[in-house]
Amino acid sequence: MNRDVVIGRILPGLARPVAAVAISLAAFALVLRLSGYDVAQVYATLLRGAVGDPAAIASTLRWATSLIFAGLAVALPLRAGLFNVGVEGQLYLAGLVAALIGLRVDLPALALQPLVIVAAAIVGALWALIPTLLLIHTRASEIVTTLMLNYVAIGVADYLVNNYFRARMSAEAVMTDRVPPAARFPSLVPPYPVSYGLIIAVALALLLHLFLKRTKQGYETRMVGLNREFAAYGGVRIGRSWLVAMLASGAIAGLIGAFETNGVNGRFVSQFSPGFGFDGFLIAFLAGGSPLGVIVAGLGVAALRAGSLSVSIEFGMPRITIAIMQGIIILLISAQLGRLDFVRRVVRAFRLRSVIGPSMQVVRHEHDSQS
Repeated sequence: MNRDVVIGRILPGLARPVAAVAISLAAFALVLRLSGYDVAQVYATLLRGAVGDPAAIASTLRWATSLIFAGLAVALPLRAGLFNVGVEGQLYLAGLVAALIGLRVDLPALALQPLVIVAAAIVGALWALIPTLLLIHTRASEIVTTLMLNYVAIGVADYLVNNYFRARMSAEAVMTDRVPPAARFPSLVPPYPVSYGLIIAVALALLLHLFLKRTKQGYETRMVGLNREFAAYGGVRIGRSWLVAMLASGAIAGLIGAFETNGVNGRFVSQFSPGFGFDGFLIAFLAGGSPLGVIVAGLGVAALRAGSLSVSIEFGMPRITIAIMQGIIILLISAQLGRLDFVRRVVRAFRLRSVIGPSMQVVRHEHDSQS
């Protein structure tokens, strides 16, 4: 790889997330220390809970499936200059539909499982269509509309389950009956709940990378995100780019619902999402909007989530405390830490050295020859 590319493009892109994670770890360590915990032991336990044994690795991969999907669902609209805050509602409705199809449709597994996946993606896309049309035709903020539709989706889904599809043996929890084996996504590493959704998530990240880099529509999507006025002047149809990005985002969010209900849980359970939609923003920010970066960031956040269970068990620490670290990371990235002046100066110095250095060697050699 060209050295100028590494110094000029890759290093500045890595500076922001790496610095944010490092400072958040230090800040969280301070919080732990002030709370009376042994920082080294807590971080060691966190690491063991994420990758310490086969069960820990499987737990990380289980979370990574949905988190990579969530990161992609947020990252794609970001590249078009949009914020899809409605991933939570989109995956919630899709999860209900996935469970109901599994319960009501009698087909072999080879036909039923693809049907569940496609139906969940369609439901997620349709729910994302509502705020997209409002944005295109009325310029209503997609941040507000997608956020509000989360509450509508969750309320409607819980109402339907509680009144029409509730499990017969469920006294307290709002949930459906278990889906039959034909509708249940099998595990890649039994007995752990790691479905082939992980493979689909990684493959989808690769496809989105190619879409953004190699296709006309992907180029237009990126241009709209970078400079909407310039893109419109160049003939790009802004509304179409928004529509493509948001529908694809909703469809990806729907996949989370499908693999959580018919994969991990085996049924629709009220409040089954621990906040995947909002974790998607952390992952997308860490990845800088890159689909390939989402894979790495998704695995990292999944390791945090898996490791936090071990920390909670061993130290009696609430798992929500890990959210403190995630919040600090988002805060620092939002503040564009990686673009501070000292980072820019270092990068500029390296770039200048890579350009001027060889020229100075040539001049020095000529001077020595003449003397």
